[in-house]
Amino acid sequence: VFYKFDKEIRLLLGLDFRLRSTDRKVLDQQILPWFVANEQVKTVLFVGTDVYTTHYARMFGHCNYHTLEPNPKKARFGSAQHTVGVLQDLATYYPPHYFDLIICNGVYGWGLNERQDIEKAFLACHQCLQQGGYLLLGRNELPQYAPVKLDEIEALKRFRREAFGGTDTSIIKVGNSHQHVFELFRKEMWMNVTNR
Repeated sequence: VFYKFDKEIRLLLGLDFRLRSTDRKVLDQQILPWFVANEQVKTVLFVGTDVYTTHYARMFGHCNYHTLEPNPKKARFGSAQHTVGVLQDLATYYPPHYFDLIICNGVYGWGLNERQDIEKAFLACHQCLQQGGYLLLGRNELPQYAPVKLDEIEALKRFRREAFGGTDTSIIKVGNSHQHVFELFRKEMWMNVTNR
């Protein structure tokens, strides 16, 4: 009971709850700062909220920042623009081409497990991203957390892999016990071609 009370007080005081795991350090210190500094990233969706995600609202304070979480009890950890719902229904909550960046870390294989839901979720991400928008996928490579091989997900084939800023790779392997990886995808830009 004291821990729960202490957690509530710390949350009210705006204290930091961020996780100190290797994968979160890579996310917080290496990956997200590049997006924060990217002037093309103005509208952001962070999928999944908990007490340890509250600092992302400050990190993206200059952006139009949204959160999505199916558990209504965790809505208080979301942004001012929070939606209670699941990723596979994203296109019913937001219009097409709305986001510049969707961050989906610890969702695939952790609730988003069925092939049909996975396809629907990533198709909805594609629909709701701007042309040239980014999908950041954080996942574990352990078999029990990999319900479908990524190269078998048809909706992801609509994206192209994109190298992380300042690198030549679209995959960052953290190397922790969960074999966590971050993968970056980008929605293709439309080319305006006129006949002459």
